[in-house]
Amino acid sequence: MTKQSINDRILSRSQSKSDEEASAGASSQLVRRITLFCSIGAFLAAGAALAFQISSHIGALLFTEATAQAQAPESAKGDTPFHKHVSQAGISTCANLVPVLGQALTFGSTYAVNTQWNKTSPDAHSVQAVAGMSYDTPEYKEKAAGVIVASPTGEGCEGTFVRVAPFQKPCQEVVATLPQGSTLAETLSGTPYYNLANNSGQALLISSGNSCVVVSVGSLAG
Repeated sequence: MTKQSINDRILSRSQSKSDEEASAGASSQLVRRITLFCSIGAFLAAGAALAFQISSHIGALLFTEATAQAQAPESAKGDTPFHKHVSQAGISTCANLVPVLGQALTFGSTYAVNTQWNKTSPDAHSVQAVAGMSYDTPEYKEKAAGVIVASPTGEGCEGTFVRVAPFQKPCQEVVATLPQGSTLAETLSGTPYYNLANNSGQALLISSGNSCVVVSVGSLAG
């Protein structure tokens, strides 16, 4: 496995013509989901979390790695580390979806991301990115972590992400901050599992003393 490192501090970048052309090629459904997930990211910074389900077979693949750092917020069309890594890997099938998932995962945070892909056939296998995130807003000052996985399919690309975020308050208080219309789906071994409103994913609330760890789950195709 070959390892390459990119340590970039992105404070502000102008959008290149190639970025605009790539974004224009995304479907209207994908654009709508970008807006939804960016809203969810802002909601996390205000006091709740959303994330996406992760597949389990990544470890069996031969990957190349890249790492990068960024300061948020960044435009969903901007020159993010996720765009860089997709280009570096030579990925085309999931080239639009990976940056969208990355933007949804890291919105509102300062983050560093490590991306892994198949070295020999990058466009035929899953791509995985692991992010460490720091939030510094008046409402939320914590560190969080997340994973995105995107896989090519016969009709395009499907992706998932998981975000794990701690809150210095009981889960009973965190429940009150979930989007209006969220409902309790079931209790998993004593841990409440919620369907978030507007089909925007799920959230598992794990009590830890007087704190609450929120594991949010969801998926996206495009």
